[in-house]
Amino acid sequence: MSAVERLRSYSNVSYSRIIQEALRILISERTLGDCVAVGFINVLYDHEKKDSDTALTDVQHEFLDVVLFSNHIHIDERRCLLSIAVKGQTRRVEALIKAIEEVPGLMLVKPVLVCL
Repeated sequence: MSAVERLRSYSNVSYSRIIQEALRILISERTLGDCVAVGFINVLYDHEKKDSDTALTDVQHEFLDVVLFSNHIHIDERRCLLSIAVKGQTRRVEALIKAIEEVPGLMLVKPVLVCL
């Protein structure tokens, strides 16, 4: 059973509704407008990819004006989850997300942000 089928059986909604909700969430996360954004950028990555740890640290140092702190979790021998707390102007936070997405070895970049 696919993830969409599990979601559909759990929530008892149509495929169309699931797609609508997914798009709504994606749009709301990626188009905050001009505000002070606060939240987390979660990054799942393969730390065995050459220099991914160093590159992620370097990117954070380039954005010290919006990075509050980060937390690193070892999921298994290869995968790590980095959670970066941020607060700052949307343009800067979006630039940080873009810079993170350019790091090799990433499996997922998931911002969870709200406008203040």
